[in-house]
Amino acid sequence: MEPLGFIEEGFWASEREEVTLNCLAVSNSPSHFVWLRDHTQVHTGPTYIITRAGRTHTGLYTCLAYKSRLDTRTQTTVQLTIYSPYLQAFPVAWAQGTSSSLTLSVPAEAPQLAVAEPRVSVLEEREACLGCALLGGMPPARLLWLGPQRQQVESGTFGFMLHPEGAQLRLSIRDVDPARHSGTYQCVAHNAVGNGSQSVLLEVLRYPAPPNVTISHLTYGRHCREVQLQWAVEGPGNLMGFLVQQRASVPGPGAGAWETAASDIEPESRGRWLGGLDPGVLYAFCILALNHHTAGHPSEVKIPGAGASAMEGLTFSPHN
Repeated sequence: MEPLGFIEEGFWASEREEVTLNCLAVSNSPSHFVWLRDHTQVHTGPTYIITRAGRTHTGLYTCLAYKSRLDTRTQTTVQLTIYSPYLQAFPVAWAQGTSSSLTLSVPAEAPQLAVAEPRVSVLEEREACLGCALLGGMPPARLLWLGPQRQQVESGTFGFMLHPEGAQLRLSIRDVDPARHSGTYQCVAHNAVGNGSQSVLLEVLRYPAPPNVTISHLTYGRHCREVQLQWAVEGPGNLMGFLVQQRASVPGPGAGAWETAASDIEPESRGRWLGGLDPGVLYAFCILALNHHTAGHPSEVKIPGAGASAMEGLTFSPHN
């Protein structure tokens, strides 16, 4: 049907619009088509065009497809409502058990919308919820959400889920991503009188970087097979834990690769004993703060039990 206007009871169009009803029967042999309105024939052929729709065209339309040679038939039915952009009439019964009625004229109006919050901020990988409600409008309208690129939002794509609840339509977005989901969303509705829309700005925030870490104490333990490492945190930041790295340190550019000495360290910890060291190897250590996604800047590199003089002559390549 063209133009397309969908309501719970069927389809609608405005007065003076051209309405096209198309009927298609899938078969290997040709079919004959008849259009009925409220069980009265109004057209022969698969396409019925109402060039200038009026409220008298409101009714139940049935497309009947039949094959005379095979004596078979099939049909489909659609409710079409023609609305006036000025006044709408509704029958109102006086009382139960009586046949008297009157016609109440109600002004038609464009949809009126409201959103739960015009600005929504959420951290990345969380869930964002955008709410919209239809406050009024005649004839009834259907709510839609448009994304930042003005495309209609559909459930099941890019983390979007639509939750219709009566005159409300809630949009939830799972695992929000700053690049994909940030932007202005529009809740829109359209009826025979006009359009209504309300905007919601969605801000997807990245987690703050972890704080800086410095090594405050690093000394050998028994037989140089373990070290005691202590550290301090400097400044604010999003902190989920720590990672300690070590490598064999030798004079010159041939230092060994960095290896993980300890991970999954609680964010409240400020010290750790590290064992399993070779007394014949000189080790260097550093520590990094971690958040949900990234590691902070590595701390300075230190050697257990050695001051600045003990580090002279040692060359460290930049930490990766």
